[in-house]
Amino acid sequence: MNLGIWILGPARQGVGLMGEVLVRLFSRSGLHVCASSGSESPSMGGRVVFKMTASPDRVHVPGEGCAFLVAFDQGAAREKAGEATGGVLFDGDRVRIEAGGLRRHAAAIGLACSELKIEVDRWHLAALGALARLAGMDLGTLDEALRDARKGAASDALAAELSAAKAGFERAGAASPESGLRLQRSDHRRPALSGGQGLALGALASGCKFLAAGPGTESSATLRWLAPRAHRYGMIVRPAEDAGAAVYAAIGAGHAGARGLAVVADAASAVEGMEFAQRAEIPVVVASLGAAGSRFCAGAGCAVLSPAGSTDVLDSTVEAFNLAERFQAPVLLLLDRFLAGETQTVESLRLDAGIDRGLWAVPADEPGASAAPGPSAQGPSAEAPFDRYAETETGVSPRAVPGHDGLMFLADARGSADKLDRKGRSLTRGLKPSLLEGPSDAEITLVGCGCACGPMRHAMRHFNAGGARRVNVFPLRYLRPFPAEEASGPLKSARRLLAVESEPTAPLCRLIRGETGVAVERHCSGPDGGAVDGAECVRRVDEALHD
Repeated sequence: MNLGIWILGPARQGVGLMGEVLVRLFSRSGLHVCASSGSESPSMGGRVVFKMTASPDRVHVPGEGCAFLVAFDQGAAREKAGEATGGVLFDGDRVRIEAGGLRRHAAAIGLACSELKIEVDRWHLAALGALARLAGMDLGTLDEALRDARKGAASDALAAELSAAKAGFERAGAASPESGLRLQRSDHRRPALSGGQGLALGALASGCKFLAAGPGTESSATLRWLAPRAHRYGMIVRPAEDAGAAVYAAIGAGHAGARGLAVVADAASAVEGMEFAQRAEIPVVVASLGAAGSRFCAGAGCAVLSPAGSTDVLDSTVEAFNLAERFQAPVLLLLDRFLAGETQTVESLRLDAGIDRGLWAVPADEPGASAAPGPSAQGPSAEAPFDRYAETETGVSPRAVPGHDGLMFLADARGSADKLDRKGRSLTRGLKPSLLEGPSDAEITLVGCGCACGPMRHAMRHFNAGGARRVNVFPLRYLRPFPAEEASGPLKSARRLLAVESEPTAPLCRLIRGETGVAVERHCSGPDGGAVDGAECVRRVDEALHD
């Protein structure tokens, strides 16, 4: 059984705290969680919208159906109350549920601050406690989750917040026991992290030592989690005045021999800096948290990675750093705002991933020494000075940290086209294969990348329930260099193809056709460039299956 929770409320009214505590509560109770938070457009009230699905089984989309709605204001109750199958939680002092506004068997769960004897600005905590009771969660686990989320808060304020949550917990149990959709708890605690947090952990696991943050990324989960902890791990975190400056700062770190990461709000703003790094053969990783950048697919000798869902971000980040140094090239990591903000539970966190620092030169008179960790190559001699851009079969030349005696060189950003082409071919061979998920003989194959992978897997699970073999999924993790040879097989052998992507202009379909010659005639996109939700993906797949 899945439990869907929707919370709609004004910004800075506690929606974020409720979401954080709910994720902790359910994941620590042995359940799988998928959650996301966003904002409505100003024309729709500009409220913060939090959606979450909790289930004993793994879930891939947030807010799969709405069992309980938390309506902070009258507008939210009026617009969304009819979608809640279990009940609507509201402040009875400020909100009224209109006659006929609820679905049959759904409960109106009033939590009036005056009756609960709590402050109005703590109403969200009472609603949090009520949700925990209705879902069959334990008050002790809720107490623990709230304490952890409010770590550092004054003791008297925390006590009042815990009291408000307990009041809501008890009120829901006394007033509406018939509306509870209780989930089966267990003692198996699961870690949960967002895509943004996965990027932060991946950077630490990769040994990144410098992070430059472009404008618009300061409030991201990556920076919020990493900035106060960076000093513990010897990482420098610096804001940049614009996205270009962030990229060039990270390039400077890479040139000096340290792993550098630039976090920007839009992939398009990183193009100039990445082209420079490509020509100068300097490793750097650029993570885009904002606008989708699948259009950035030009230039040999660079890579564009799109994690196959929020749970893949950590591993993709480690891979991006390894590719950047192994092939001395820029790597663009596309998270987009949906993937960066989505939170999911995982079975375990792998923080001991192997680090590949590529090929380094050592001085000729020191054959046992190494300028930096990683494979070494013979350096210069008195007769043959060090050639940083030496021609090689793979297009990858030994690199050196500036300042080492006998390994001095002049950085050159002209970049031989032939050398970059050879590096591009080597990079293609160094990518991990993308694997087809699900039955190989499915009636329809869903293809997509990034935030589309969750809805695709959700649709596959929906249509393959009971042992059916109707849908499989082909997640594309590499947009540049595009794995044309390995992708052509699954795509050409598919009975029917449906591309799932957030952009209505279908850039992924054009990319697939240009690289493989396969025309993807069916396309599913989100509204106005928004993320595709699970229900819409299921609907479009159903149409394709019956076409």
